Amino acid sequence: MFGVASDCHKTRRWRLLENLKIRAAMLMAVLALVLIWTQLYVLHDDGAGAGYCAGLVTELLGVAITILVIDIVLERQELRRDVRRLADELLYQADFIVWIWLGGDRVFSLAELECLLESVSDDDALHHTTETLFQNLGNEAAKRMRTHKDVVDSNIHLCDGVRLLAQLANIRVGSGASRTTPSQIGVIVSGAVRAFDKVLCYRETEGAANGRYLKGKRSDVAAQRFRCSGELG
Repeated sequence: MFGVASDCHKTRRWRLLENLKIRAAMLMAVLALVLIWTQLYVLHDDGAGAGYCAGLVTELLGVAITILVIDIVLERQELRRDVRRLADELLYQADFIVWIWLGGDRVFSLAELECLLESVSDDDALHHTTETLFQNLGNEAAKRMRTHKDVVDSNIHLCDGVRLLAQLANIRVGSGASRTTPSQIGVIVSGAVRAFDKVLCYRETEGAANGRYLKGKRSDVAAQRFRCSGELG
C-alpha cells in the first residue's frame, strides 16, 4: 500500500492533433506531398510547372516545419512550468500540515522538513484535525491525478510524489492494527517530499542530518490543536 506505484512513466503528451496550428501545419505537409507527386508524375515534362511546384513545396514544408518546431518547443516549456508549479504547490501544502503535526520553524526549509519526517515514530500521534488535513491532501493529490493527468504523467518524479500523497486519502480506512500509523504517514510524506525535490532541485547548505531541527519538534495533541486553530489547552 505504501510503495510508489509502478505505472509512472516518463511520457510527454503534446496533444498535437488538438492544436489548430498543428493541424494547419500537417495540412501544409500533405499539400506539399501532393505537389511532389504532381511534379513527379504529372508535370515531369513541363519544366515551368515543375519548377513552380518545387518552389511551392519548399515554401509549404518550410512553414509547416517552423510551426511544428516552435509549437512543440513552446508547449514543452509550458509543460515544464506546469510540472514545477504542481510540485511546488503540493510540497508547500505538505510542509504546512507537517508543521501543524510536528512543529518546527514555520518558514519553509526542505532540510528541516526532511529531518522532522525522518524522526517520526508511532508516538507522534495525530490530532483528528491533523489527520483530516492529511486526508484532504490525499484527496487533492488524487484529484490532480485526474484533472492534470498530462502534467503528472509527463514527469516520473512528479508522478511518484503525487501517487504517494494520494495514498493519504485512505488513512482512515480500516481500524485497529490495519489503521494507518503515524510512522507510515511519515514514510509516505517523506517519499513524496523527496520526489518533489527531484523536480524542483532545491539547494540548501545543511542536510537533514542536522539535529538542531529537532529542537523545535513538538507533536503532542495540544500543540497540534494550537498550531491549527489557535486554541489553547
